[in-house]
Amino acid sequence: MFCLFLFITSFFYAKNLTDKIDIIDFIMNKNRSSLVVEALTGIDFKDSVNFLDLKDKNYSKKDSNNKSLNFVNKGVKNEVVFDDTKPIIYIFNTHQSEEYANGGYAISPTVVTASYMLKDELNSFNISSLVEEKDVIKEVKKRGYDYSGTYTVSFEYLKSRKKDYPSLEYYFDVHRDSITGDASRVSIDGKKYATMMFLVGSRHDNYKKNVNNLNVMKKYLDNNYKGLVRDTFLQSKWTYNQWYSEKMFLVEIGGPDNTLEEVSNTIKALAEAIKYYVEGENEK
Repeated sequence: MFCLFLFITSFFYAKNLTDKIDIIDFIMNKNRSSLVVEALTGIDFKDSVNFLDLKDKNYSKKDSNNKSLNFVNKGVKNEVVFDDTKPIIYIFNTHQSEEYANGGYAISPTVVTASYMLKDELNSFNISSLVEEKDVIKEVKKRGYDYSGTYTVSFEYLKSRKKDYPSLEYYFDVHRDSITGDASRVSIDGKKYATMMFLVGSRHDNYKKNVNNLNVMKKYLDNNYKGLVRDTFLQSKWTYNQWYSEKMFLVEIGGPDNTLEEVSNTIKALAEAIKYYVEGENEK
């Protein structure tokens, strides 16, 4: 265990750590699952989950009124195992290479890291989700597509996953915006967040349904995290594959200057909004 810790410490060796998030503490926090660790480090911890002492992690319901969404209680104290054979949320990144500030560390967190964080937070609400692992950029280059071809490839992956997991109902394409500096962050109750925005491709007939659905989450965030969400952007030249489902969402989280900590705070807020939206859908 100690050798493993030394390895990770050296892997994330950084200079000028003052006022920067300590990634080692971040990933070793018991509130982080192996999914986030793998996304941050690239190391497969499936055979060494004791590194995070996951047996102590309590995924029990936070709210006694919260519905259980696709998970199975195995009867082990403080342990809830999700039924990943029936995820309801598909999380993917059409632009997987979009990065956040590396804070002087050896690697830069990306939107893929953010996706695994979102999955982790949804797990804490007993909401089963699936993160796309296939390499979009590699496939685009292999086919000789230009950058717009990423939407063709990511949509093919989505359809394949839907075939494998018919339970999928909600689709979140997580991006990072190009905004920088103060425009990319907001302070709420003394905590810094990466600002976020919903983007809708309006070049299809049913885009207003996408807008109506995202507005449920946006209203929640506006009421509970004032200033976090920027105005929804409608793009008339593209669909972003949102014609496929009225429950297909493209969300821009932060920009290249945002730290992992700011992104993490925003992801937690977004997960709350998704929970609120999904529960409302189930009550219809």
